Amino acid sequence: RVHLHAALAAVDDALRSYDPEGDDAAPAARRILLKAAAGAGKSFVLKRMVAEASGLGEGRTPTGRSVGITAFTNKQLWSLAESLGQDLGAENVALVMSNSIDRDTLPPHLAERCTIVSSGELDLETPVILATAAMMGMRG
Repeated sequence: RVHLHAALAAVDDALRSYDPEGDDAAPAARRILLKAAAGAGKSFVLKRMVAEASGLGEGRTPTGRSVGITAFTNKQLWSLAESLGQDLGAENVALVMSNSIDRDTLPPHLAERCTIVSSGELDLETPVILATAAMMGMRG
């Protein structure tokens, strides 16, 4: 729990320092790496960060900013996409997947809780976009 509280404090600091109007708006608020042991609360912190940055969710005002989330494998993104879509609305969360992935192998409720698209179908105005590093063109 100590690590979770420290992570939340760092997120709060980064979000408070973010100035969308500034030329050099707090780089920490633009790219944040969450690295912690299993069960440390990474998903909880990430969902809170996404809700804050996008302004989506109960009692929030949409900011018009997009949030991108990446991981190395599709399976790492599936539960997060499902949870974010459930919290923020399926229409606000896009999971970018390769056409080569058999949609029948996806978790049962994933397609109901987020929008699954190929890279060619992606609407860049979608507030929350999840994709593997390979789909985003990153190399490890």
